[in-house]
Amino acid sequence: MSLSPALQRELRRKHHDPCPRCGEPNPAAITKAGICYACDLLARGRNQTEQHHPIGRKNGTETLTMPANMHRALSEAQATWPEPLRTNPEHDPLICIAQVIRAVADFSAWLAARGERISDWLLALSLWLRERIGLHWWMEMAPLW
Repeated sequence: MSLSPALQRELRRKHHDPCPRCGEPNPAAITKAGICYACDLLARGRNQTEQHHPIGRKNGTETLTMPANMHRALSEAQATWPEPLRTNPEHDPLICIAQVIRAVADFSAWLAARGERISDWLLALSLWLRERIGLHWWMEMAPLW
């Protein structure tokens, strides 16, 4: 008996390990090969960024370039939005606002789930820059604004 693609995805979500190459924890990003989507793209020599439609492809042409794994997670979250948020055929402005709020909430949840990991990475980067450039490494760079 063959499992449907939806059931296969659901089973991967429930029983998965993080990507053995980069540690990506999100089940939505883990491929059938057991590595994350970004590592799979890298192994195939492909770009690891994709264009994301923050309020859904049906609702606007606006896109954001983002890492492939993040795009997978946010697109999966969009698929669970209530139908009016996924379609909004009448372009109701209140639904548009609700779409933006939901997109921000999805991104915030993605970021919150990785907050400690990202913070640790930034701390390690700061220490690395201090060792190579100096205690006030940011003074050696062009002003940000």
